Amino acid sequence: MAWVTWRQHRLALAGVVAVFGAPGVYLLVTGLPIHNAYTAVTACHPAGSAICQQLAQNFVGAHVHDVLVTAGLMQTIPVLVGAFVGAPLLAREFETGTFRYAWTQGFGRTR
Repeated sequence: MAWVTWRQHRLALAGVVAVFGAPGVYLLVTGLPIHNAYTAVTACHPAGSAICQQLAQNFVGAHVHDVLVTAGLMQTIPVLVGAFVGAPLLAREFETGTFRYAWTQGFGRTR
């Protein structure tokens, strides 16, 4: 079944990989500097000192936009994957009417 699904939807899946590759690269490029800067903030001791407070403020000021964009991507990417991958997979089932048969196959919890 996996081979048949792959053959039917390989172009859609390749398009999804191409479209979501750009946000993946963005997350990698921005995530590494944010991680390194956050490591420097958490390693600063004592945390209440003026130098540590200034370091934390610089971190927030420099990376607040990147963190917001990253948070937005992390919330929208699963929705887009569901829309662009799930829709073609389910559309074929609905067109042919095989969803009635395929979705009723199963077994109980005790089996």
